[in-house]
Amino acid sequence: MEPRVDHWPWFAIHVRSKQGRIVSHTLRGQGYEEFLPFLKVTRTWSDRTKQLEEPLFPGYLFCRLNFEERLPVMKIPGVVLHRRIRQRAVSRLAAGGRSGSDGGALRVAAIALV
Repeated sequence: MEPRVDHWPWFAIHVRSKQGRIVSHTLRGQGYEEFLPFLKVTRTWSDRTKQLEEPLFPGYLFCRLNFEERLPVMKIPGVVLHRRIRQRAVSRLAAGGRSGSDGGALRVAAIALV
């Protein structure tokens, strides 16, 4: 049975370093609605230039969950803690796109989370 997430509030999930994608994939596999925003950035080394996707909020992802039944989420390897956040802010951020191609718009929407 999959969790019913359409009415649950958004939470910011703090994850261990470099574990965002893994935790995001696990949450999605368990039926939770998750959101892990990325920015496309260009990194230059001495011998090459490369396009990379980096998390907009390193160490955090967003997930809708039932606060009373949060234990399964907290038991996922890599999850450290969670905090409830402003609901409209995450909705606007998610509406900005999951790909993160427009970094400026995502950064402006992210200010509303604070």
